[in-house]
Amino acid sequence: MNPWIDYKADFLTPERAKAIIDWLSTQGLKPETGRCGEAPTHDSIQWGPRQAYIACVAPGVRIQSSGPIPSKLTKLHAEIEQRYQATFNSIQVNRHWNENSEVHAHSDLMHGHIVMLSLGAERRFVLRYKHDHKAKNPKWKAGDVYFD
Repeated sequence: MNPWIDYKADFLTPERAKAIIDWLSTQGLKPETGRCGEAPTHDSIQWGPRQAYIACVAPGVRIQSSGPIPSKLTKLHAEIEQRYQATFNSIQVNRHWNENSEVHAHSDLMHGHIVMLSLGAERRFVLRYKHDHKAKNPKWKAGDVYFD
């Protein structure tokens, strides 16, 4: 197992996860896509510094920071930072519309760590290589699965 990846099905109790989901549902999530010409399949909201979108992503499906991380998420934020001994300066929430929802292939340009916390029904999470990595490892090809 990759030391950067930790699957922990019981990180939050079902009751705590539901309370967070219920609160997030009141926070004004908006359709978002990070890829040019692709229709969104999820809603998002984000707090903290916001990364830039590439110019071809339509303004109507770009989200902006909603400000600093809200106090409602302070405890969860601290627990995640303590668990992974890392600093996370932003929180982005994606609410997927159905089982076919996906976050289109993209690169995050922010420096630092990214944590993915999935609440609700268990779902598949796949990371793929975006480019060939001949210099690092000749067997890595664009589209190969890094983590599933």
